[in-house]
Amino acid sequence: MQPLEAQHGELHNHTRPILTFNASRTRCHLETASPIRLINSFVYCDEMTEISITLQPEPGSASDQVAMSANGQRLAKFTTGCRTVLLYGSQRELTDAHTDAIVAHNMYVRLLPEPFTGELPFEWLRSQLSSTEPDILALALQYGPLQENLFDTGGVLLAGDASYGPLREDEDGMLSGPRVGRRRIGADFHDFMQVSWTAPDGELVMPRAEFAGCLDCSGFVRMVFGWRSGMPLSIAPQPGYLPRYSWHMWWNGPGRTIIDAAEDETQTERDEAAWQASGWIASSAGVVRAEEEQKQAPIPDNQTAQQVWVQSPDLDLSLLAPGDLVFFQRSTKPRTNHVGVFMGLDDRGDYRFVHSRTGLNGPTFGDDHESSILNGTAKFARQFRGARRL
Repeated sequence: MQPLEAQHGELHNHTRPILTFNASRTRCHLETASPIRLINSFVYCDEMTEISITLQPEPGSASDQVAMSANGQRLAKFTTGCRTVLLYGSQRELTDAHTDAIVAHNMYVRLLPEPFTGELPFEWLRSQLSSTEPDILALALQYGPLQENLFDTGGVLLAGDASYGPLREDEDGMLSGPRVGRRRIGADFHDFMQVSWTAPDGELVMPRAEFAGCLDCSGFVRMVFGWRSGMPLSIAPQPGYLPRYSWHMWWNGPGRTIIDAAEDETQTERDEAAWQASGWIASSAGVVRAEEEQKQAPIPDNQTAQQVWVQSPDLDLSLLAPGDLVFFQRSTKPRTNHVGVFMGLDDRGDYRFVHSRTGLNGPTFGDDHESSILNGTAKFARQFRGARRL
């Protein structure tokens, strides 16, 4: 695999003081605690050989294959055309300060160097099964409530309790007016770290000081899958790269669609055509235009997503796997405008996802204000638009 700098473009470290943020954030429960608890330890045999592992089709799926050991143990699940892989290991519990729900399972999410083509990547699999490095789900929780700051060897902030964005100010710089309490959208991974970034097309994207320690929903996904895990990042869509905005991740992102929640199978194409016809062009300057998007009226509390677009009554959420991106249409615009990461079934039987959100000011899979679940009749469930596996 290429070094991260080669995959994403050049990263520039601007010398800044260590930042303190979220000092006034509403807290739940007591002081900091690890969001992950290992239930039992599972050790893979060091004598594992390539001949002892077989790839078998996953029943009921045309695109998934499962790596099985000689004694019939599930080791990993691969999806054709995707880099995300499910590895099976020690049982663990995933928790969040904003909910009492617990996600417990033995699945770990890691990235292949290249999309899966049907051949067993034995050496990669062997190395990952014995790896103690945080997986995608563990990395995502490093940005959740009450988490401590983590820095790289150069002193750059890599993780910690992230905000969604700064509060909006009026023209006089005062926190007043009808939009008080609304968080500004636009914080990407490099804003969180306060470093500049040279995108693959050569554009130099500078961090903004007011977004230090912040991640919006797509910036959070890009931090976890991109900068921390090695998936190439871009601004505008391009093959194999994770683009800047949630609607481009849904329409043009790498991997494959797992669920399209629209009842009309042409809805996605119509949405994309309508949005592209509006003249919007992705660039770093698009962050400014994206902030104007918040002026678009959200779907009212008493209005369902079906009144904006028709959600299929036959959604099969069991198709989801931990690590899948989940998308939402939360305004009357003809496109998705929110993204999260599916974590798995919780102890209540709900399909739970982690996402950076304005209501709780940062990444969480909590339930305060709105439940972070895909099933049922809560707002996010009504606005669920689909899922993509990277």
